[in-house]
Amino acid sequence: FFIFPRYRVIALFTLGLLWAMWRADMILAQKLPKALEGQDIKITGTITNLPKEKHYRRNVSIWQFDFAPLPFKEWQNPGKLRLKLFGNPPQSLRPGQQWQFTVRLKRVHELLNPGVFDYSKFLFQHRILTKGTVRTKGEQRLLSEPSLFNSDNLRYRLAQSIRAELGDRASMGIIIALALGERQWLTSKQKTILQRTGTAHLIAISGLHIGFIAMLAFWIARRLWSYAGKATLWLPAPYFAAFVSFLAAFLYALLAGFSISTQRALIMVAVALSGIMFSRKVAPSHILAYALLLVLLWDPLSVLSAGFWLSFGAVAIIAYALSCRREQGISSLAKWGIGTWRTQ
Repeated sequence: FFIFPRYRVIALFTLGLLWAMWRADMILAQKLPKALEGQDIKITGTITNLPKEKHYRRNVSIWQFDFAPLPFKEWQNPGKLRLKLFGNPPQSLRPGQQWQFTVRLKRVHELLNPGVFDYSKFLFQHRILTKGTVRTKGEQRLLSEPSLFNSDNLRYRLAQSIRAELGDRASMGIIIALALGERQWLTSKQKTILQRTGTAHLIAISGLHIGFIAMLAFWIARRLWSYAGKATLWLPAPYFAAFVSFLAAFLYALLAGFSISTQRALIMVAVALSGIMFSRKVAPSHILAYALLLVLLWDPLSVLSAGFWLSFGAVAIIAYALSCRREQGISSLAKWGIGTWRTQ
């Protein structure tokens, strides 16, 4: 970089490309071996997200969940699977539980039809290359319950508490979606209304929600800490507020299951608050650039998501509009000052 500064951009682009290729190769190494495809095999692992229940014909339940199996002889690097279970399991499925299943697996295949949703790309971005079904006549044995410190199990328990409290009220699914980022309890009518009105993104926890929580926590913490007396000499109110703001944003992102959108928002909040912690005035464009760099280092495959481009594009447009408005205000004040000086 320093010997040939002329080629700095090319070198950085090459490093970024190699980094993304290496991360993608790590995911591709988890591909299901051909010998196991279509065979009934026993696997042991852990449920990694909130299971989703859907109803099939004749009120038959279908459970869908992500499963992290332990390595075994035929598959040393299994990664994460997306499984379906027809009917009701012997015990209720919960995140963090360890199960032993008999499954039939297959690789995820790409869709080449233009204009349709690329489900394989969506799964690849979520580190899933294999999907399958749990055999109804095979092994379905619960080995252990989830740990008390499992965040997904905490989200599951909160969702069940909200369902028990609200019952069959129409607002139950919306409240769970706003609180936990889970939209599986929204009714089909609510989903249709949200899609037609273009407000579906407001229900899922995203950067807007994380930023609002961080801003609210910062304002409240700064106001309260200002009354702490001599403690403000040891820890100034802006520093305390920045710490509380990041902690609130982190906990809210934890409730949302650390989805990709919440990860991006949390990184952007951390970059913005670092300017306060280190007493440095950082331009909004620099905050956006630093956040973009950290997001790509953390998850280079986030570029496959439309939300990545929409979130950073929206923030860039807002920052540009605010900067233009500020420059116009400064220029108008300058002109007014010059005119006043000339009249005097």
